[in-house]
Amino acid sequence: MPIGQLLHALESYLSRRVLILRTIEEQNVSSTELMEILTVGYTAITLRRRDPSQWRPNELEQLAAAFGLSSEAISGLKIVAARINLLPTFIRAKLLKEACLSKQKIVRYHNYNNWPYADLERLACILRIWQDSKKLDSLLASAKNRRVKMRQQKALIVACKAGHIH
Repeated sequence: MPIGQLLHALESYLSRRVLILRTIEEQNVSSTELMEILTVGYTAITLRRRDPSQWRPNELEQLAAAFGLSSEAISGLKIVAARINLLPTFIRAKLLKEACLSKQKIVRYHNYNNWPYADLERLACILRIWQDSKKLDSLLASAKNRRVKMRQQKALIVACKAGHIH
């Protein structure tokens, strides 16, 4: 099920992100060391230290490599937008609406570096709530009912056109 994979990818990314940022603090990594690892300027490092939501996924990958941590969970973020697009239309629309996201943003997020931290956290939160409340089951049942009704309507139209129903 794409929803389970999507939630797993998000939760893995978010937990690995916390581990990497905690490692920076615990190892007292200086701004100079961070600038050397990431090849960015002092202003960028200062901004990220002041507002941790500004760390970009590719920077977190570089930091993971520098600290000898796995970056697989960070790389998993690369497929989140694709997994969202694989969801049934009804569920995808509901998820995007609840997460205050648009289709245009999802297209932009195919480049995993464009994902804002807040959007990822919101998506994971919504999916956790759905999973915990069994809301997902009702959404899937509703989507299935919609598909069945659409098939019935199409069959009726075909039958009308064929002259079987007047």
